[in-house]
Amino acid sequence: MKKLILRRAKTGDIKAIIALGQDPVFEAGGGMPFYYRREVLAEWIRSPRQNILSVAQYDGKKVGFLFCKLMSSRWALLDTFYLAPAFRGQGLGHAMFQAFVKGLKKRGVIYLSTLVAQGHADFKKMARHFGLEESGKYSWHGMLLIDPDSWNK
Repeated sequence: MKKLILRRAKTGDIKAIIALGQDPVFEAGGGMPFYYRREVLAEWIRSPRQNILSVAQYDGKKVGFLFCKLMSSRWALLDTFYLAPAFRGQGLGHAMFQAFVKGLKKRGVIYLSTLVAQGHADFKKMARHFGLEESGKYSWHGMLLIDPDSWNK
């Protein structure tokens, strides 16, 4: 029987996370990638008290991941929730989210927030299903602080 497993990411998962993150949805603006390898390793994986990086496996394949910042001991900000398009519509996103919330509760987190891009109706629908409600009208604003040619140097 096929089962979704959501587990803490390890160094060996970086290649799969980077590959999954090639989806155009991960462009941060100005052509800048949303994240890159050294960030995933140095900040996301090696700082588990401040960050949660989990990989979703289904039938032995890495099919998604999520990244969450722990803003305080009681508040978490879900930054990235991604499931490969070929695996959507099968209940795997729901299973992934349920496992994630269960893990947050075990840590004592009592409040979860996230920003949802306007074009992501599927995630908005799932978020409402699990009780995440819109709590205001926010727009994300960003600014590049470095020359884009220096990203990977």
